[in-house]
Amino acid sequence: MRNRVQNSAQANEQFFRSIFENAQIGISFFNIKGRAVFSNRALHEMLGYSGEELKRLETWDEIVHPDDRASGAERYADLVQGKRDSDEWEQRFVRRDGSIMVANERFSLLRDASGNPQYVASLMEDITEKKRAQEERNQVAKQMEMLLESTGQGIYGIDLHGNCTFINRATCELVGYRPDEALGRNMHDLVHHHKLDGSVYPVDQCPIYRAFKKGEGCCIDTEVIWRRDGIPIPVQYSSFPIIEDGTITGAVVTVVDITERKRIEEKLGASEQLFRAVRRTTHRSRTRCSDCRSS
Repeated sequence: MRNRVQNSAQANEQFFRSIFENAQIGISFFNIKGRAVFSNRALHEMLGYSGEELKRLETWDEIVHPDDRASGAERYADLVQGKRDSDEWEQRFVRRDGSIMVANERFSLLRDASGNPQYVASLMEDITEKKRAQEERNQVAKQMEMLLESTGQGIYGIDLHGNCTFINRATCELVGYRPDEALGRNMHDLVHHHKLDGSVYPVDQCPIYRAFKKGEGCCIDTEVIWRRDGIPIPVQYSSFPIIEDGTITGAVVTVVDITERKRIEEKLGASEQLFRAVRRTTHRSRTRCSDCRSS
């Protein structure tokens, strides 16, 4: 019976050691003084130190980035004092080659049979590339925001339901709404609610909404939108679908105020009508004069 128990214990130990050594995340155990007791292969590869080298460190703080030591030490102290049983935070490490690694660490306090803090278990994930990619996305987002705000052309985004996801200054000035008043609102209800004759303009009749849901772009030369103060504005519309990972998630809409263009077109139209009227009058006068001479 004793041999069976011993064999079972050895099998369990081998099983857990296999998991420990082959895990894809860094695993380590610390005593309450902050010295590494056990660490696995993944952690050694992340930091560039062997297990023996990590054990020889007086404290783990020796390889933590200087700017992150104070905050990390304070939270770690709460763990080893038993004030909390688990915690999670990000911190930077200085690898053996001098490069910086950003890690997300999850800590769990292990207590002895009497309930006193004994060890701290750590699960570490290298998120250096993830953080770098996020910083790059944030930089691109900032550049896009600057571009959107600097252009005089109205630009806004909508999701599949037509709700505003972003809106630039030029659009806000055009329609008379602040960004916080437009974001999350249905843009069709906000500025397309009815036609000039007062009839309702259902969203399913709007070419823009029909087009982007099929993954197509759309351009409308003349459309009317309504300002917050109730004034109709003639505009030119263009929409382009937003496709992420092969899925349509919304659309980018550009809007240009063509009030001046319409005013010029109306003046030209009026001038053309006047010119035609003058030509007809002149032609009739000449015809009558010709008839008079003939008689």
